[in-house]
Formats: sequence, C-alpha cells, structure tokens
Amino acid sequence: MKKKLLFLLLICSQFLFSQKKILLFSPESYQYKVQSEFVKKNKVNTITVFYQHEFVKGNHLDEKLLISSIEKKIPNKKATGYASLDWEGEALRAVTDHTEASDFYMKQMIKAIKVAKKMRPHVKWAYFDLPVMSFVTKNGDESNENLMPLYKELDYLSPSFYLYFNNTFIINQFYASNAKSILKIAKKLNKPVLPYIWNRFHPNNGDHAFQLIPDETFDTYLKSFLEVNEAGKKIDGVIWWHSEYYTYLNKKENKKTSRSLQRGKRYRHLP
Repeated sequence: MKKKLLFLLLICSQFLFSQKKILLFSPESYQYKVQSEFVKKNKVNTITVFYQHEFVKGNHLDEKLLISSIEKKIPNKKATGYASLDWEGEALRAVTDHTEASDFYMKQMIKAIKVAKKMRPHVKWAYFDLPVMSFVTKNGDESNENLMPLYKELDYLSPSFYLYFNNTFIINQFYASNAKSILKIAKKLNKPVLPYIWNRFHPNNGDHAFQLIPDETFDTYLKSFLEVNEAGKKIDGVIWWHSEYYTYLNKKENKKTSRSLQRGKRYRHLP
C-alpha cells in the first residue's frame, strides 16, 4: 500500500509541477509516514483546515471559538499561505438547497470568513466544498448563483472533487462539466480554483468505497478537470486531503457501504 500511495503522489505532483500548478496538503498528511516524508522532501506547502467543531456550536457560528482556534492553529499574526473552513451539515444544506434557513446561514458563513480574514489578513481563506457540484444538488448552477455573495468574500474557490466513479467515460464527463461551471464563476469573480482531491474513492461509491484509486484511473481523474480550459481560465492546483486514520475508523462500515447508504447512515467526517 505504501508503494501504491507513493506512486499516486508522484503522478499527481509531476503533473501539477509540470504545469506550474499549486499542490497543497492537509495537515492529516503528516499522520502517515509515506506522505509526511514526501511533503518534507519535496517542500510541498500545507493548508490549515478548520473543522466544524473548531468554530461551530449548535449549528451556529461561535465567533469566540473561531478566534481561539485561529490563534491556536495559526499563531503568527503575519502568517501567509492557505486556510479552509469546513462547515457542513445543516448550514451547507441550507445555503446550497436554498431553504428557509439559507439567508441566516449565508450571513453566518460570510461573518465567519470576515472574522478569519481580519484575524489573519495575509492568509488566503475559503470554504471546503464551495462552489457545489451539479451532482451534489439538483441544480448546481442555480445554487451557485444564489451563493455568489458568499463567493465574493472568499480568496479562492475550493470545490470537493472527490472521486465517486470508477468508469473512465463518466469521470471525464462529470468532472470536466463541473470544472467548466466552476471556472465560469472563478473567471467572473477573478478567483483561483483549488479543488479538494483524495487518493481513495468516496464512501458513497458502494463497490469501491475507501479503496485506493488505481493508477490509470487516478491519472484520468486528475486530467479530467486539470486540463479543462474555460475561456482562458484553468484550475490553479489541488488540495490533497489525506487521512488513513479516517479510513481505519470506517473499516467496518467500508464492508457494508451499500447497505449503510441505503439506510441513510452517515459516515464519519470526510472534508
């Protein structure tokens, strides 16, 4: 598995570096020796991820908690680099599905970004999984149009491009289509795009959930969106989220993925 993971890292890094694109790793990368050594050896930059429990309580923004979390994880007031807020659940559903609570959560999410940018103004801030993909909502374009006030506050756009499929044709169609839609937003707002990727199949893939992505599939997957050119605008790089600990926690669920999903069971956090 170590050699397999290292090879996926090489495929990704060589492709990105050859096109002078950005490669960022989440802090979870350091939990696993292969990635930790790769990051240090190649001097790859990391991104600071703030998970929901670090700034949200009772589904509402906790400003004091956010400030405390930022001071703890980014102690240097003059720090640079990238950071991401990961607010999922009720808030994300509300703003993407445009429910009655969407206006409330839109204001909450904008406020959180403004607080973060005020705390660490030299750091680039965004939300994980925004803009949304068409597969996630019934009408991704409409959802994203409603979210433009929030997107304007972000320093970059960071959709979740985790791999759901193991079919080359579907991969090319799905990710290229979503990349074009998101690049249109990015061009309009003049924002860079850094989607999240993972070296394993998404847990919603019943047949391949949590499995390492095969080499050829991984190469196809990356090129399906990184080679998209929308009126001169391209994706600027990727954020590689990695946590083998997360995979370990879901080992038993992995064997029962299809049945679990049919029962509406939620997996442990996957940003």
